[in-house]
Amino acid sequence: MHSPGERRINIHLLLASMTAGLLGLAALSIAACDRSAQHANGSKIQQYTSPMCPEVVKDATGYCYLCGMKLFEK
Repeated sequence: MHSPGERRINIHLLLASMTAGLLGLAALSIAACDRSAQHANGSKIQQYTSPMCPEVVKDATGYCYLCGMKLFEK
């Protein structure tokens, strides 16, 4: 039988893993949207990505929000 404290820890671990999974899905969907970005005149927007996190794609230079590395031109 589990003590109330053990159940509480298990629930916290479950909630933490669910939150991490949802954040991962959100990051992937944002990256997918960024990959298809185009200017109104049809030309492609220059894209930048992190060497450590290729799923992070932005249309401006800066730093990766996951690993903190500088973004490089794709």
